[in-house]
Amino acid sequence: MQKWEYTTLGITGSRMVTPGGQIDPEALRDALTRAGGQGWEVCGVIDTTRSDGVIKDAIVLMKRPLVG
Repeated sequence: MQKWEYTTLGITGSRMVTPGGQIDPEALRDALTRAGGQGWEVCGVIDTTRSDGVIKDAIVLMKRPLVG
């Protein structure tokens, strides 16, 4: 049976959020590309975006096969 390990990528309070509270797509893509190069795959996203579109909290959930 395949076993997995998991990690998270926090977006809030990072360089991926603009001063206006929006996610910077380019910065997010770069972070995901780096994680993908290490074998991580996005398996979910948790966010609490406010009605005005400002990100309050956002976490990207990632997994990769556990080796060994």
